[in-house]
Amino acid sequence: MSIRRRHPSRQAAKPVDLTTPNFREARHAPQRLGRHSRTSAAHVRERRPILASQMPTQKPLNSNKMTKQQLIEQVAAKTELKKSEAEVAVDAVLALIAEALRTNERVDLRGFGSFVVKERKERQGRNPRTGETITIAAKRDASFKPGKELTEKLAQADTPPTPEDTK
Repeated sequence: MSIRRRHPSRQAAKPVDLTTPNFREARHAPQRLGRHSRTSAAHVRERRPILASQMPTQKPLNSNKMTKQQLIEQVAAKTELKKSEAEVAVDAVLALIAEALRTNERVDLRGFGSFVVKERKERQGRNPRTGETITIAAKRDASFKPGKELTEKLAQADTPPTPEDTK
């Protein structure tokens, strides 16, 4: 009686090694052990987990940002509202601004700035992959123009406060 072997494509999948930074490298580790590889030969051979201190560090793209949820939390803290109430208020303000812009209205918030709709004309562009010239369709875009007071506040943030300002 002979033992029937399965075709390689019908064999059970090999377990994935999650100890490497990129699990696909575990399959192709012998070919990728040059000086440009992300893992060392010792890590692949011994299957030791890679420590966080050995991983390359990456800076976040933009660490100075405020999300909608953070805005809601700060509105709730300043107004002493519940978070759910603050969320309803923030959503209502954003929905009203969006609706006004949809109907081509200008939204002016004194001391802050104004939201306007700008018409973008049809223009020529290039597909970066193929270099082919394409036509970019005309569209309406929302735009924000900061007000005078906001611009002044931002200019003051660049300079350290003087002793008279802190009194």
